Amino acid sequence: AESQRFCRKLARRGVHRRPAEGPLEFAHRAAGAFPGCAGEVASIRDLYLDLRYGPAPDKSLLQTLRQRVRAFRP
Repeated sequence: AESQRFCRKLARRGVHRRPAEGPLEFAHRAAGAFPGCAGEVASIRDLYLDLRYGPAPDKSLLQTLRQRVRAFRP
């Protein structure tokens, strides 16, 4: 849900996720499109990757991801 919200925020600013594009590539493109937000994009990307692909999701990471996505303003 948070990843979709993040993608929607970027899409409203003209950066649409491509159908076969993974999270690393998408975050790289988003950071390039909004260099002033590159640190925020990287932070959101890293949290997403930890939650999605990490061994055991941590609920505090999910809360942090939600907060960062809500605060994200490209």
